[in-house]
Amino acid sequence: MASRLNQQHHAGFDADGNPGQDLFSLPEIKAIANSLNTGSGRLDSIRVTDYKAVNAEDYNVSFDGTDWHVTGADGRTVPATMTGGVLSFDGVEIDLPAGVNAGDSFSLNPMAGAAEGIGRALDSASKFAASDDPAGGSSNNKNLELMLKIQDEKLIGKNTLTDAYTQLVGTIGSNARAVNSGLESAKIDLDDKFNTKQSLSGVDMNEEMVNMQMFMQYYQANSQILQTATTLFDTLLSIK
Repeated sequence: MASRLNQQHHAGFDADGNPGQDLFSLPEIKAIANSLNTGSGRLDSIRVTDYKAVNAEDYNVSFDGTDWHVTGADGRTVPATMTGGVLSFDGVEIDLPAGVNAGDSFSLNPMAGAAEGIGRALDSASKFAASDDPAGGSSNNKNLELMLKIQDEKLIGKNTLTDAYTQLVGTIGSNARAVNSGLESAKIDLDDKFNTKQSLSGVDMNEEMVNMQMFMQYYQANSQILQTATTLFDTLLSIK
């Protein structure tokens, strides 16, 4: 979204007739050198050339001493071209440095940190390029109208920004419900297992109280029988 808005803003002109600048600043794409690299070269110049072709994927870029190779997160070979010391693949260009030895490799994700690193590039509203003509004047808002139409473009796969956002919210909601359902099922399963264990080896206080009362009644009944027997015995002894 930010890249597309920047692109359209560059096509317009501000109130002073100056070409539009970036509306948003995006974080630099960083490549991490393999800790086993023997060379000193670093991939420090990485840029997006086609935002629609960029993937939020972990890539591995390696050098075999002669050629550069790019592989995706699943290990597949990613088609790449090298022209004039520039490596291009999936909407990304990398200026290849010197000092890289055979066997050196780098990992990068073009979209890593993009959401939290985005910022506002313009420092003044007067630099907003609303016009499509350097002499359009303050009433010319044709470039602004084109920027507003970006919301209807299919920027994310076959979806507009609104559609993609709606799907994202739906996916998050569905996942949240699934997690809650799984948690509730796990709780019920845990309770069932606990109750089963208690019935086999645990102590149920209610059951123990009932048993105790029953034993007390048995004791009292036996005591009464014993007392009755003693009375009868004493009576027999008193007969002369």
